[in-house]
Amino acid sequence: MCEKRFRQAQHHRLSAIHAIPKGLLALLVVIFFHLSSVSAQAQVTAQVTAIDENGYGRIIFRFAKLPPYRARISDGVLIISFEEAISLKLDQFMVPLKEYFTIGRVDPDGKSIRFALSRDLRLNTIEAGDRLFIDILPEPWVGLLPGLPQKIIDEISARNRKEDEEKRKLARREAFKNSKNILKIRVGEYPTFSRLMFDWDKKLASRLAAMARFSTFSLTS
Repeated sequence: MCEKRFRQAQHHRLSAIHAIPKGLLALLVVIFFHLSSVSAQAQVTAQVTAIDENGYGRIIFRFAKLPPYRARISDGVLIISFEEAISLKLDQFMVPLKEYFTIGRVDPDGKSIRFALSRDLRLNTIEAGDRLFIDILPEPWVGLLPGLPQKIIDEISARNRKEDEEKRKLARREAFKNSKNILKIRVGEYPTFSRLMFDWDKKLASRLAAMARFSTFSLTS
């Protein structure tokens, strides 16, 4: 009897599925896979480092691109929130910074981390390119706030110089494309050799590549 009822119920479920129009069924399948894809892509990957510095704690997040965030202390709890979910392990924070935190948890949506502080502490945040530095400082803190490590400063400076150089190269290329370029070629014949003279009205870099049977001459802005 139970087996018969099970088969009847299974038959009714299959009939219900077949009753759904094919177009609607295909749309539901597309929506399901789209939502699954969005859910998988919504999580942000971050490298996390927690350090017990000389007299204060430091958390370093490194992203492919720094997302919008908010860090604050409220009622003895440090709250770090992001607009998107981030995959984290609490051990990354609790073990190195056990002097500052008593307990921690990640919100169910994965967008916020909360730490109960062991005593009165103050907060200092520094953005550095794709990194976010969050410092936990004792109260009262005397002197200047902690800054960035020299290695990070040098790295950011080098990156900025490279980006500025790329922008200048792009600007020169665009200016060269939009200008009227004049290239004069003169040929000289001598008893033992021939000479080509290239004369142009812009400051350009030139390159001559000599091959076995021919040579290539190129100009770049």
